[in-house]
Amino acid sequence: MADLRLFLPATIMNLAASGGQANPFSIEEGSVLFCDVAGFTPLTETLSGMGKEGAEELTRILNSYFTEMIMIVDEAGGDVIRFGGDAMTLFFPKGMESSAAGAAHLMMKRMNAFREINAGGSRFSLAMKIGAAYGKVIFGVLGDEESGMDYYAAGLPLDHSAEAEHRASKGMIVFHPTFGEACGGETTPLGDGFGESRDFLPLPRRERGKAAGPSGADPAIARLVPRHIVERAGEGTQGEHRGTTVLFMGFEGPNTGEDLAGAEEFHAGLNRFFLHVARAARNYGGIINKVDMGDKGMKAIILFGSPYALENKEEMAIRCAVDAREGNPMKSLFRMKTGITTSALFTGPVGSPTRREFTVMGDGINTAARLMQKARFGEIFCDERTAELSRGPVTFRSLEPMTLKGKEKPVPVFSPEGFSGRGGLSELPVIIEREEPLEKIKNLLMGRTRPLLFTGEAGAGKTVLIEWARRESISLGMITTRIFLAPYHRTRSYSLWRGALRSLIGAGKEDPP
Repeated sequence: MADLRLFLPATIMNLAASGGQANPFSIEEGSVLFCDVAGFTPLTETLSGMGKEGAEELTRILNSYFTEMIMIVDEAGGDVIRFGGDAMTLFFPKGMESSAAGAAHLMMKRMNAFREINAGGSRFSLAMKIGAAYGKVIFGVLGDEESGMDYYAAGLPLDHSAEAEHRASKGMIVFHPTFGEACGGETTPLGDGFGESRDFLPLPRRERGKAAGPSGADPAIARLVPRHIVERAGEGTQGEHRGTTVLFMGFEGPNTGEDLAGAEEFHAGLNRFFLHVARAARNYGGIINKVDMGDKGMKAIILFGSPYALENKEEMAIRCAVDAREGNPMKSLFRMKTGITTSALFTGPVGSPTRREFTVMGDGINTAARLMQKARFGEIFCDERTAELSRGPVTFRSLEPMTLKGKEKPVPVFSPEGFSGRGGLSELPVIIEREEPLEKIKNLLMGRTRPLLFTGEAGAGKTVLIEWARRESISLGMITTRIFLAPYHRTRSYSLWRGALRSLIGAGKEDPP
């Protein structure tokens, strides 16, 4: 198995090793850098059409980029807190402000190697922007082993570093006033106390303190790493393009303030909210990719169909969003809004030999984020493809097309209104090269003595074969019912038997007891 420590920041490992608490948190003072790269999305979209070869090429480019950048961060004594596709959030403890500034300038210089990339028969250019801020940050561990666990970093420095990055143009490093005061150094004023940093000499290498106790195979580490990473950590580092439905949830909660005086209450409330969202995700076959703060506010990203195939992933994502909203036990403290899209995304573990993370990249996740930002709290916005692929089980209200950043034309948007019963396929597709199994199914049905079991990966064609068998059963005069089961039926009593019992007594779903 791969060393699971690669998938956690040193700050979180130190926190986990500091005591026996299930959900520890701590407050650290220091510098936060938010580093974002422009140019990866068109590169990802181009290579997504090249199948396995494109995934291999994108993995190579991403790993090359992250290796160069993270080497600088490691040598400067910083910690990679989060990846956000191609973006990174970095933390440098108090007293290392000059190292943080120096690392920012070295990363910017090293980006020259990525100014021109030839891939997929096209030429691409990558460019970085960096925002820096200073202050107190709360680090915490969320969840439990049953629902899944994650970690977070929160506080004004994350918001401020994202604000500084938004003021930057390609190739710029912008200091928030808090970082300028703590770090010093010459800057070009940009207004409101923000400044563009000039050249900054890095200090000599300063090693961060690592957690002394846990090894990569230690249960204390494994419980913090998402299950899909633990299960797949030894399978290599190759990313892939997968059809994925993304649920991009933005949420708003209590503000802890600059001094983080309410940190304990914030952490306890966030943990309870996370458990609710994690259980909803698990109930519908989703995987929480991350809980993140800073750029685009507080957010959770949930994946359906990646890294594992999932039947009816679009419907499951919508049910998850509605369930999370309607059953929220923290409505008085946490409000949520959601954007959902379905597309082919690059997914997989990327990074360097010292720090990795499972990430997703592509236009679909960017669009989900834009839809979330357009929504008001309590609203769920879906793109057209998600609506098309889940219409039937889900009913929608069509909204006015919306103008989204990065899109030339207004985008059709839909909002789910309710759920209806699920029947069989309205039209049975032509079945090609399945004559032998169809004949076997027919013979077994005519014998009426043996049960049939259809198994296979999502997309293998089970639904079509089952529907063919159902229609063949009807033609043979058999009493037939079809029971639809989804991941969420695991938590609903008698899910398997309700449909069969209704069919036997001739009752409908809406009939009284």
